[in-house]
Amino acid sequence: MNHLPFSIISIILISMTTSISWNCPDNSSLCLPGDKHKDFASPEDDSYAACLDYKKSSCCTSEFTKQLNKSTVTYIQDGDTIFNWTRCGPLSETCERFFIEIECMYRCDPSMIYFAGDFPSSLDRVPICGQYCDHWYDACKDDVTCATNWIFDWDYDETTGENKCKNGSECLTFEERYGSSKALCNILWSSTFNYTQETGLCLTPQYAKVNKLVTEEIFSSTCDTGDDDDGNDANQMVIGLTFVIGWIVSLMNM
Repeated sequence: MNHLPFSIISIILISMTTSISWNCPDNSSLCLPGDKHKDFASPEDDSYAACLDYKKSSCCTSEFTKQLNKSTVTYIQDGDTIFNWTRCGPLSETCERFFIEIECMYRCDPSMIYFAGDFPSSLDRVPICGQYCDHWYDACKDDVTCATNWIFDWDYDETTGENKCKNGSECLTFEERYGSSKALCNILWSSTFNYTQETGLCLTPQYAKVNKLVTEEIFSSTCDTGDDDDGNDANQMVIGLTFVIGWIVSLMNM
Protein backbone atom coordinates (compact mmCIF):
# COMPACT_ATOMS: atom_id res chain seq x y z
CA MET A 1 0.00 0.00 0.00
CA ASN A 2 1.54 3.33 -1.09
CA HIS A 3 -0.21 6.00 0.94
CA LEU A 4 1.07 7.86 3.97
CA PRO A 5 -0.17 6.76 7.41
CA PHE A 6 -2.21 9.43 9.18
CA SER A 7 0.51 9.70 11.87
CA ILE A 8 3.03 10.79 9.24
CA ILE A 9 0.50 13.13 7.61
CA SER A 10 -0.09 14.71 11.04
CA ILE A 11 3.65 15.32 11.53
CA ILE A 12 3.86 16.98 8.11
CA LEU A 13 0.87 19.20 8.86
CA ILE A 14 2.23 20.24 12.27
CA SER A 15 5.61 21.11 10.75
CA MET A 16 3.90 23.34 8.19
CA THR A 17 1.96 25.37 10.78
CA THR A 18 5.11 27.01 12.14
CA SER A 19 5.90 30.59 11.13
CA ILE A 20 6.38 30.91 7.37
CA SER A 21 8.58 33.48 5.69
CA TRP A 22 9.97 33.89 2.20
CA ASN A 23 12.99 35.59 0.69
CA CYS A 24 12.37 38.63 -1.48
CA PRO A 25 12.97 37.90 -5.17
CA ASP A 26 16.08 39.47 -6.68
CA ASN A 27 13.92 40.74 -9.53
CA SER A 28 10.14 40.70 -9.08
CA SER A 29 9.57 41.22 -12.80
CA LEU A 30 10.93 37.72 -13.49
CA CYS A 31 8.77 34.60 -13.64
CA LEU A 32 9.69 31.49 -11.67
CA PRO A 33 13.03 30.11 -12.88
CA GLY A 34 13.07 26.82 -14.76
CA ASP A 35 11.69 25.44 -17.99
CA LYS A 36 7.99 25.55 -17.03
CA HIS A 37 7.69 29.35 -17.25
CA LYS A 38 8.61 32.26 -19.50
CA ASP A 39 11.51 34.44 -18.41
CA PHE A 40 9.32 37.51 -17.95
CA ALA A 41 5.56 38.05 -17.76
CA SER A 42 4.15 39.48 -20.98
CA PRO A 43 0.80 39.78 -22.77
CA GLU A 44 -0.43 36.86 -24.87
CA ASP A 45 -2.51 36.92 -28.07
CA ASP A 46 -6.03 35.65 -28.72
CA SER A 47 -4.85 32.06 -29.04
CA TYR A 48 -4.54 32.11 -25.22
CA ALA A 49 -7.14 29.41 -24.55
CA ALA A 50 -7.40 29.07 -20.75
CA CYS A 51 -6.26 30.87 -17.59
CA LEU A 52 -7.76 34.01 -19.13
CA ASP A 53 -7.30 36.18 -16.03
CA TYR A 54 -3.55 36.13 -16.75
CA LYS A 55 -3.71 36.88 -20.47
CA LYS A 56 -2.55 40.53 -20.17
CA SER A 57 0.48 39.62 -18.07
CA SER A 58 1.31 35.95 -18.15
CA CYS A 59 4.22 33.72 -17.18
CA CYS A 60 2.82 30.92 -19.36
CA THR A 61 2.49 30.78 -23.13
CA SER A 62 -0.66 30.58 -25.22
CA GLU A 63 0.53 27.19 -26.44
CA PHE A 64 0.61 25.87 -22.88
CA THR A 65 -2.95 27.05 -22.10
CA LYS A 66 -4.33 24.98 -24.98
CA GLN A 67 -3.53 21.87 -22.94
CA LEU A 68 -5.99 23.02 -20.27
CA ASN A 69 -8.76 23.91 -22.72
CA LYS A 70 -9.97 20.36 -23.29
CA SER A 71 -13.06 18.43 -22.24
CA THR A 72 -10.75 16.12 -20.27
CA VAL A 73 -7.17 16.97 -19.33
CA THR A 74 -5.21 13.71 -19.37
CA TYR A 75 -1.67 15.04 -19.00
CA ILE A 76 0.51 18.15 -19.00
CA GLN A 77 3.42 18.20 -21.43
CA ASP A 78 6.60 20.29 -21.24
CA GLY A 79 8.81 19.58 -24.23
CA ASP A 80 9.27 15.82 -24.25
CA THR A 81 8.22 15.42 -20.61
CA ILE A 82 4.69 14.23 -19.85
CA PHE A 83 3.02 14.37 -16.44
CA ASN A 84 -0.13 12.24 -16.35
CA TRP A 85 -3.09 13.29 -14.16
CA THR A 86 -5.17 10.20 -14.86
CA ARG A 87 -3.23 7.08 -13.84
CA CYS A 88 -6.32 5.74 -12.07
CA GLY A 89 -8.75 7.04 -14.68
CA PRO A 90 -9.97 10.53 -15.66
CA LEU A 91 -10.69 13.02 -12.91
CA SER A 92 -14.31 14.02 -12.47
CA GLU A 93 -15.27 17.31 -14.08
CA THR A 94 -15.66 19.11 -10.74
CA CYS A 95 -12.35 17.80 -9.43
CA GLU A 96 -10.49 18.58 -12.65
CA ARG A 97 -11.67 22.20 -12.45
CA PHE A 98 -9.66 22.71 -9.27
CA PHE A 99 -6.55 21.13 -10.79
CA ILE A 100 -6.85 23.46 -13.78
CA GLU A 101 -7.28 26.56 -11.59
CA ILE A 102 -4.24 25.59 -9.54
CA GLU A 103 -2.21 24.86 -12.67
CA CYS A 104 -3.16 28.26 -14.09
CA MET A 105 -2.01 30.05 -10.95
CA TYR A 106 1.24 28.08 -10.76
CA ARG A 107 2.16 28.42 -14.42
CA CYS A 108 0.78 31.84 -15.34
CA ASP A 109 0.65 34.13 -12.28
CA PRO A 110 3.61 36.57 -12.18
CA SER A 111 3.14 36.94 -8.40
CA MET A 112 4.33 33.38 -7.81
CA ILE A 113 7.95 34.60 -8.01
CA TYR A 114 7.50 35.84 -4.41
CA PHE A 115 6.87 32.26 -3.24
CA ALA A 116 9.73 30.66 -5.18
CA GLY A 117 11.10 27.46 -3.65
CA ASP A 118 14.64 26.15 -3.47
CA PHE A 119 14.47 24.32 -6.80
CA PRO A 120 13.76 25.57 -10.33
CA SER A 121 10.03 25.91 -11.04
CA SER A 122 9.13 25.13 -7.42
CA LEU A 123 6.95 27.03 -4.95
CA ASP A 124 7.24 27.14 -1.17
CA ARG A 125 4.10 26.98 0.99
CA VAL A 126 1.91 29.45 -0.88
CA PRO A 127 -0.88 30.39 1.58
CA ILE A 128 -4.06 29.00 0.03
CA CYS A 129 -7.36 29.97 1.66
CA GLY A 130 -8.69 27.10 3.75
CA GLN A 131 -12.18 27.40 2.27
CA TYR A 132 -10.75 26.84 -1.20
CA CYS A 133 -8.95 23.72 0.04
CA ASP A 134 -12.20 22.55 1.66
CA HIS A 135 -14.06 22.82 -1.65
CA TRP A 136 -11.19 21.21 -3.54
CA TYR A 137 -11.34 18.24 -1.17
CA ASP A 138 -15.13 17.97 -1.44
CA ALA A 139 -14.92 18.06 -5.25
CA CYS A 140 -12.24 15.34 -5.41
CA LYS A 141 -12.87 13.09 -2.40
CA ASP A 142 -14.49 10.35 -4.51
CA ASP A 143 -11.89 10.55 -7.31
CA VAL A 144 -9.01 8.08 -7.19
CA THR A 145 -5.22 8.31 -7.32
CA CYS A 146 -2.30 5.95 -6.73
CA ALA A 147 0.00 8.65 -5.32
CA THR A 148 -0.26 10.78 -2.18
CA ASN A 149 2.53 13.26 -2.96
CA TRP A 150 2.24 14.09 -6.66
CA ILE A 151 5.82 15.39 -6.76
CA PHE A 152 7.65 12.37 -5.34
CA ASP A 153 5.33 9.34 -5.16
CA TRP A 154 5.74 8.08 -8.74
CA ASP A 155 7.86 5.72 -10.78
CA TYR A 156 8.91 6.93 -14.22
CA ASP A 157 8.96 5.16 -17.57
CA GLU A 158 12.61 4.70 -18.60
CA THR A 159 11.80 5.35 -22.26
CA THR A 160 9.29 8.22 -22.15
CA GLY A 161 9.98 9.66 -18.70
CA GLU A 162 6.24 9.69 -18.06
CA ASN A 163 5.07 9.25 -14.47
CA LYS A 164 3.34 6.00 -13.53
CA CYS A 165 2.00 4.35 -10.37
CA LYS A 166 4.66 2.82 -8.13
CA ASN A 167 4.75 -0.96 -8.00
CA GLY A 168 2.35 -2.15 -5.33
CA SER A 169 0.49 1.16 -5.07
CA GLU A 170 -3.32 1.16 -4.99
CA CYS A 171 -5.87 3.42 -6.61
CA LEU A 172 -7.53 4.90 -3.52
CA THR A 173 -10.03 7.72 -3.23
CA PHE A 174 -8.75 11.15 -2.24
CA GLU A 175 -10.72 10.75 0.97
CA GLU A 176 -8.86 7.52 1.76
CA ARG A 177 -5.48 9.02 0.91
CA TYR A 178 -5.77 12.39 2.62
CA GLY A 179 -8.63 12.24 5.09
CA SER A 180 -8.99 16.03 5.25
CA SER A 181 -8.82 19.15 3.11
CA LYS A 182 -5.81 20.39 5.07
CA ALA A 183 -3.84 17.26 4.27
CA LEU A 184 -4.83 17.43 0.60
CA CYS A 185 -3.77 21.08 0.29
CA ASN A 186 -0.50 20.66 2.17
CA ILE A 187 0.66 17.32 0.75
CA LEU A 188 -0.61 16.59 -2.79
CA TRP A 189 1.83 19.04 -4.40
CA SER A 190 4.41 18.42 -1.64
CA SER A 191 5.26 21.71 0.15
CA THR A 192 3.90 23.92 -2.64
CA PHE A 193 0.84 25.08 -0.69
CA ASN A 194 -0.12 25.80 2.90
CA TYR A 195 -3.71 25.58 4.16
CA THR A 196 -4.40 29.05 5.63
CA GLN A 197 -7.41 30.33 7.57
CA GLU A 198 -9.21 33.34 6.07
CA THR A 199 -8.49 35.36 9.23
CA GLY A 200 -5.04 35.87 7.70
CA LEU A 201 -3.85 36.77 4.23
CA CYS A 202 -4.37 33.96 1.75
CA LEU A 203 -4.79 33.29 -1.97
CA THR A 204 -7.64 31.71 -3.90
CA PRO A 205 -6.44 30.36 -7.26
CA GLN A 206 -9.35 31.50 -9.43
CA TYR A 207 -9.15 35.18 -8.37
CA ALA A 208 -5.99 36.52 -9.98
CA LYS A 209 -6.57 40.24 -9.30
CA VAL A 210 -7.28 39.71 -5.61
CA ASN A 211 -4.27 37.40 -5.34
CA LYS A 212 -2.05 40.18 -6.67
CA LEU A 213 -3.28 42.53 -3.93
CA VAL A 214 -2.87 39.85 -1.28
CA THR A 215 0.68 39.07 -2.40
CA GLU A 216 1.60 42.76 -2.38
CA GLU A 217 0.28 43.06 1.16
CA ILE A 218 2.08 39.94 2.40
CA PHE A 219 5.40 41.32 1.16
CA SER A 220 4.77 45.07 1.58
CA SER A 221 6.89 45.39 4.72
CA THR A 222 9.81 43.26 3.54
CA CYS A 223 10.05 43.50 -0.26
CA ASP A 224 9.76 46.13 -2.96
CA THR A 225 6.36 45.29 -4.47
CA GLY A 226 5.77 48.61 -6.17
CA ASP A 227 2.77 49.21 -3.89
CA ASP A 228 2.80 52.57 -2.08
CA ASP A 229 -0.54 52.22 -0.25
CA ASP A 230 -0.67 52.68 3.49
CA GLY A 231 0.09 49.26 4.96
CA ASN A 232 -2.65 49.14 7.61
CA ASP A 233 -5.41 50.33 5.28
CA ALA A 234 -4.28 47.92 2.56
CA ASN A 235 -4.15 45.07 5.04
CA GLN A 236 -7.72 45.69 6.19
CA MET A 237 -8.93 46.01 2.60
CA VAL A 238 -7.27 42.78 1.48
CA ILE A 239 -8.48 40.81 4.52
CA GLY A 240 -11.98 42.10 3.77
CA LEU A 241 -11.63 40.98 0.16
CA THR A 242 -10.45 37.57 1.36
CA PHE A 243 -13.62 37.14 3.40
CA VAL A 244 -15.79 38.24 0.46
CA ILE A 245 -14.00 35.87 -1.91
CA GLY A 246 -14.40 33.02 0.58
CA TRP A 247 -18.13 33.73 0.75
CA ILE A 248 -18.42 33.80 -3.05
CA VAL A 249 -16.48 30.52 -3.36
CA SER A 250 -18.81 28.99 -0.77
CA LEU A 251 -21.89 30.03 -2.75
CA MET A 252 -20.41 28.75 -6.02
CA ASN A 253 -19.82 25.32 -4.55
CA MET A 254 -23.20 24.84 -2.85
